[in-house]
Amino acid sequence: INEELVSDVYKSGYVFVSPSDTETMGITFLEAMANGLPVIGANMGGTKDLIKNNGNGFLTKHGDIGDLVEKIERILDDGALARRLSRNSIKMTKNFSIDLAYAKMIKLYKKLLKRRQKLKKPVFGTFPKGLNTKIEQLISSNKVITWPEKLRLGIKSRLEAKGLLRQRRQ
Repeated sequence: INEELVSDVYKSGYVFVSPSDTETMGITFLEAMANGLPVIGANMGGTKDLIKNNGNGFLTKHGDIGDLVEKIERILDDGALARRLSRNSIKMTKNFSIDLAYAKMIKLYKKLLKRRQKLKKPVFGTFPKGLNTKIEQLISSNKVITWPEKLRLGIKSRLEAKGLLRQRRQ
């Protein structure tokens, strides 16, 4: 389904409900919130970080059908409440934007690099391809080593030490 159609589907709803105990940090909550829906989910896992009771929706007791129904009815029966929860859902998604997450990640990497300089050891991590030029420069300068590269180097050195690595023919 294309993104525009997904957005239209969410916008056609009045409330998003997902009381699952296994899908507790699904993107579906963020999509629903970004499209202005009040959200209801089980008080478990990452859902607790996305849903603020009576802020942008309601948390329910897992497995308590009565509690779930009561929270759905509250939103359906109170238009003012539904509008307030909807506005708050949209506001809260700004805390989960890709730009904000990226800025936080860069800040964390810079902090780790400062620590690394004190320790004189490399920082390890996995980085998505095409990441910010600064991080790519750090990786290429060997100040940051990605896990896949660390594993490749480690495996290669072990194989060489045991004489098991064949030289490539030129």
